[in-house]
Amino acid sequence: DKNTGILYTAVRTGTLEYAIIDPANGWIPRYRTMTFKTGGIYPIPTANGNYMGYSAADKHMYSRYSTGQIVKINPDTGVAEVIYQSEEQGTSIGIDVDPTHPNMLYLAGYNSGSMAHGIWRLDLNDPEHSWTRLNTSKSAGHRDGPIEQALFNTPYGLKFDMDGICYISDYANYCIRKYDPSTGMVETVLGIPGVRGMQDGGKEEAMFNQPTAVGIGMDGTVYIADRANKRVRKLSIE
Repeated sequence: DKNTGILYTAVRTGTLEYAIIDPANGWIPRYRTMTFKTGGIYPIPTANGNYMGYSAADKHMYSRYSTGQIVKINPDTGVAEVIYQSEEQGTSIGIDVDPTHPNMLYLAGYNSGSMAHGIWRLDLNDPEHSWTRLNTSKSAGHRDGPIEQALFNTPYGLKFDMDGICYISDYANYCIRKYDPSTGMVETVLGIPGVRGMQDGGKEEAMFNQPTAVGIGMDGTVYIADRANKRVRKLSIE
């Protein structure tokens, strides 16, 4: 939450738990158990959730479980509800809301099940009729261009900047990709597709090794967790 500085994060200690990390409390994690609303049409998740995305518009967190449930969570009360049950099984990790269209939730499918290698979108105002895969091919690969034709290989982290540009850490392509929903185009920002390494520099020189999470600073700086290189890297947008 950029207003309070409080960090909310999914955890692996339990299916219905998340952590609240408050800088005013010395960054000590406090664990909270979700309480799901009863009487809904969708089943309560039984598998662990993955990453969480936060919507500044409605001040709720969102998560997707590997069993297909997409969950809305009130971070202050811990009350949660399943807003949609997708048929697709498998892991999705990156999740974020487009700040320029705050009803649009985006997810990155990992490499398992029918979610694999996909960029997915859900309209929070109409979840029943809007769940869709944006890149049509289910195959792993690397291809820039229109999102419908784009190929990814284990997209992992996904985060929007304040201008509505989505940055994706393409884990097994060793690249950082950029998707602009306003134009529908995907571009490789940094990294050499299929080549792992550790090198700073511009688009033609920089190399990564299993980039995972992506974060966006208030000044537009893109931060990347470069997993196998054990480093945090940054991309300064000019």
